Amino acid sequence: MEDAGLPIFRISDTLQALGAALRSGEHAVGDSACPPALVECRGETEESEKRRECCAVQEDKFSTKKEHKLQECCSCSSDLLLTAENGAPLQDNGLVLQESCRSTQDRVPRVRDSWEKVWYKESSSRNLRSRDFFAPLPALKKLFRSQEVPGLVRHDVMAIQGPAVLPVSSCVLSEIGLLVQIDRPLVFQRVLEQVPSYLQPGQPFVGSGHNLVLDCAPLYGPPRVDSLQLTHIRAVLITDHLAYIFRRCGFSVSLSPILDEGSDVGAFLELLGVNWPHQTNGTGEEDLWETLKNSPYVMKPCQKEAEQHLRLDLRRFIEEKALTGFDPNIGACLVQDHMVKQLAELQKAVSLCGANSCEIIHVVCCEEEYLQQQVDLLWQLAGTRTTVQKHLVCGPVKAAGLSAHQYFEVRFSQMKEASVSKYGFQVQGESWEEIIRVMTYAAVKFELLTTAHRSPVTLDVRKESSLSTKSMRSGAFVMYNCARLATLFQNYFDSIQQGLYPEMPEPSQISTSSLRDEGEWQLLFNYVVPFPELQDQVIKSLDVSTSIRINLGTELMSRFLVALSMDFSSYYNRVHVLGEPLPHLFAQMFARLQLLKAVREIFHTVLQTLHIPSLPQV
Repeated sequence: MEDAGLPIFRISDTLQALGAALRSGEHAVGDSACPPALVECRGETEESEKRRECCAVQEDKFSTKKEHKLQECCSCSSDLLLTAENGAPLQDNGLVLQESCRSTQDRVPRVRDSWEKVWYKESSSRNLRSRDFFAPLPALKKLFRSQEVPGLVRHDVMAIQGPAVLPVSSCVLSEIGLLVQIDRPLVFQRVLEQVPSYLQPGQPFVGSGHNLVLDCAPLYGPPRVDSLQLTHIRAVLITDHLAYIFRRCGFSVSLSPILDEGSDVGAFLELLGVNWPHQTNGTGEEDLWETLKNSPYVMKPCQKEAEQHLRLDLRRFIEEKALTGFDPNIGACLVQDHMVKQLAELQKAVSLCGANSCEIIHVVCCEEEYLQQQVDLLWQLAGTRTTVQKHLVCGPVKAAGLSAHQYFEVRFSQMKEASVSKYGFQVQGESWEEIIRVMTYAAVKFELLTTAHRSPVTLDVRKESSLSTKSMRSGAFVMYNCARLATLFQNYFDSIQQGLYPEMPEPSQISTSSLRDEGEWQLLFNYVVPFPELQDQVIKSLDVSTSIRINLGTELMSRFLVALSMDFSSYYNRVHVLGEPLPHLFAQMFARLQLLKAVREIFHTVLQTLHIPSLPQV
């Protein structure tokens, strides 16, 4: 039985514990409870001010002298899937003494954060041979008064502990910094005994009680599938992906707009594996028109405008309500039918939340951001419920003038041609058509989702291009490796039926001591262990963003799966998992199968967030 009582290991908790070990090392050196830069901040005399300036000059010289060496020792690392704070690569790992002129109140949080920010989580196969976490020596020296790493630090690092902290087996102070290795046998055993726990978000109930409306603005415009552009499809796929992630994290999610029953747009989205909600009920646009006409911000119509045209002074509304983040060019707004239709759809979606308030995320193409901000303001003018609105802006998709439907047909044709080239005339019938369709929309989704949502995407849509082009390779490669895992386990089960192998024991009965290959540790340490926190990172900025614009990690899951596919493929090509049916080899085979079972489940989980089914063959 799997022990559900043990918490999962967390990279962020380990980084925080490593930072705390450095802080305790500094405490052992002197009487101060803070790093030396903070102590100097507390002095207000002219002498202490001069001393701070002198320290800053010396630190500049020290940083310049050591900068090249630090870059050299870190350049080979793919460096850090995660950091303790925000998951971004560290730009300045040390405590910058030049900033000591700030007030003590401003300085304290930054100093304390710096203890854990000096640590890197390694991820490259080259660096993982010698260390799992790394603190560069130049950054370490900036933290200590003597500019030397105290001897007690190594002892404190070795002693770090906590329910979710990875256990340390060694800590070495080398000429490039502190090199920390994790107790790999212990981590292998504990993680592989509780694989299901590592498939869940790190904070699975963070959204509990929160109501969210994902408003896909491009779906209000095109009445026909021929009008859908690639930028629109990108926004739809991002919305669909986010809906799944938010629901996994406990949010109650509604999608807007509701498409008309029998819509050809809805039928096309189904070809892409997107099951968008349909409904036949109408919307209450008349009441919204009446509300807007009675607004105090109504402007008198111009001489050239008909009396029935409604114009609202949104600039005055912005200024009176002290709203920030909106386009400075927003002024008078001529209210149009499609705007009111969107308001009616939003009103219906919000009413389905069944709560007094909810949050709306408008997923909008960059070309329509200005218009969507106007709709945002109209909602505030007409809305009767308190809602927070955010705008997630999608960058353009650059292609050779193809519509979304034409683009799908080109990709389908290329995928079918590649399948026929590999499997010949057996590629026929409904089952093969379904496989090719799934492969096609998998390629499409990875093309459009592996780039950060604000950045542009450039597609090669030439009909003569093939699967060898970079644009289609990621999706096909992921599906190929997922199918390899399916084939591996099917071969194992077939061998059980033939009496060659015994059934796999319970996870707690499998010894993982034979997992010594660097590729095995890379799969566990870079993918299985960080996976719960990766899911949290996708939506991490939802609560911290104060702007009307929001940036979410919509590219993280697909990029993660591409990287996992590459490392799994490298390992699988090199290691023979199903060995000879000899009893003394079964222990290692079971351990490897349990590890690859975890990898397979991660493949399936990420593909589910993209609404892509796994395939037995490609």
